[in-house]
Amino acid sequence: EYENEGRKPISLQKYMSAALPVRSQECVLLHLDGDHGNENNENIEPLGEGIKIISTQDGGRPSVHNNASFMLGTDGKISETEGNVIAGTLAWTGNHHIEFVNNRISGRPILIMAGINPVGADYTLDGKKTLTTPEFILTYSTKGKGQATRNIHTWARKHHILDGEKEREILLNSWEGVRQDITQDGMNDMMTDFARLGGEMFVMDDGWFGNKYIRDNSDKGGLGDWQVCRQKLPLGIGNLVSFANSKGLKFGIWIEPEMVNTQSELYEKHPDWVLRHEDFEPTYGRGKTQMLLDLTNPQVQDFVFGVVDNLMKENPGIEYIKWDHNMCMYNASSLYLNKSHQSNLYVDHQLALQQVLKRIRRAYPKLVIQLCASGGYRMNYGYLPYFQELWTSDQTDALHRIYIQWGALNFYPANVLAAHVCSTQNKYTQRRVPVKFRFDVASMCRLGMEMVPSQLTPAEQEYAQRAIAAYKSLRPVIQQGDLYKLVSPYEGNGDFCSLMYVNEKQTRAVVFVYRMLYTRHMPNKIIKFQGLDPDRKYLIKEAAPEVEGKPCSLDGKIVSGRYLMEEGVVIPELT
Repeated sequence: EYENEGRKPISLQKYMSAALPVRSQECVLLHLDGDHGNENNENIEPLGEGIKIISTQDGGRPSVHNNASFMLGTDGKISETEGNVIAGTLAWTGNHHIEFVNNRISGRPILIMAGINPVGADYTLDGKKTLTTPEFILTYSTKGKGQATRNIHTWARKHHILDGEKEREILLNSWEGVRQDITQDGMNDMMTDFARLGGEMFVMDDGWFGNKYIRDNSDKGGLGDWQVCRQKLPLGIGNLVSFANSKGLKFGIWIEPEMVNTQSELYEKHPDWVLRHEDFEPTYGRGKTQMLLDLTNPQVQDFVFGVVDNLMKENPGIEYIKWDHNMCMYNASSLYLNKSHQSNLYVDHQLALQQVLKRIRRAYPKLVIQLCASGGYRMNYGYLPYFQELWTSDQTDALHRIYIQWGALNFYPANVLAAHVCSTQNKYTQRRVPVKFRFDVASMCRLGMEMVPSQLTPAEQEYAQRAIAAYKSLRPVIQQGDLYKLVSPYEGNGDFCSLMYVNEKQTRAVVFVYRMLYTRHMPNKIIKFQGLDPDRKYLIKEAAPEVEGKPCSLDGKIVSGRYLMEEGVVIPELT
């Protein structure tokens, strides 16, 4: 905490949350980087002489290009099962800065500093005021990075993530299936088909709101006008909620409450509510009309709270919200803040957002809210006291998703990472992936779907029913179990990937094995399990065989935990 006990303002120019000295001659750094649809790439590199910085300057999406997390192997290596590893992550909803200063030639310890990014954020702290920096979460492992991951996961589920020990439900989101082509009958048809597959929650995405400026396959207008579109949904949201419930489903809805389009009734009434400089033409986001609301303004805070409050009061059956954020902080200037405090904006805007989120949570503590930001751009522990889950990436191609989820799982447990099964031909890569592979990859985290279910073939629908039923039976282990990474997709030729979850009592485990590449005469893979009780015998069952009644050759075998961990099993050759 920085406290100004005097009367005059002071200026803070670099205000870190933590400074950690590490006495080591050789360190290896693991960090996550990427871009839209390509988040959470795992990078491992020696920490050389000089300064290494991991940071973002997006303004409101702290995982753009770099996640605020790292692992540091202090023995000159990063191993899954061996060696000393420090893992850290900064819980901050805005721009972050993690700095590694290596002066080993001079014999000094490596210095790790983590905190709010000071670039463009000199902070004017008025007299008798206090600024509290964000939490820096830290763990230490003597058994490699796998134990560091399990430390973070267990702590986060028990002490940090909202409802971290509750099971997450299987949902269908409408976005990839129909985009903004929302209709009453179309939503009802999707719900009917999803209920038949065994789904639990239906979420209506973008396109349901706005009357003067209708979201008709366009993102140019309507943001800010959060009233149901009478042309698209003449019977209203309440009718959809009732229909969902009649099918045994819960109902959810998409919003982007921090944004506004210039083509909106809200902007026409309150053009002073947006972030912009009074003397310059603004830069626009999505659709060339999108702007960011100024949360430092108390009226805007009331409005954003009201978006959720009004929806819930008008439609009390809503049980889930997808909260999106598709724009960086262009026009980083406030018409509300005093001119002498303009550089406070990057920090004060985030502190104001947190106050709004706390207010929402006081009013609606049981409402499930997913955080999305152009995919995984808001993947940060600073949000997880207020949100139950994160949208991992807009990239739903199953083959690509293996890498995205593999990286994210280093720091975030499976129950907060939403993973959806896409249509047969992926919307982004145009790749066609078998339905079993798609379900198996999505089952690695919180399972969902992102398609029009009726477009599945009858055989695919039959498989989807079985895969969903299998996930329900395995969900407690996947969402609450200890994670063990067995074979990295980054190793060797990248032809295999495998990981597993083990429950606390070591009585059940779920093992995932993916073959991503196949060429003629490829040798079969031997997988050695981890985390089992060596003295216990385990029955192997294939959870969701591609063809019902025809599991793999390992199905039905009873094997000791010691054998599975020391000798392993040969993964059957794929046909």
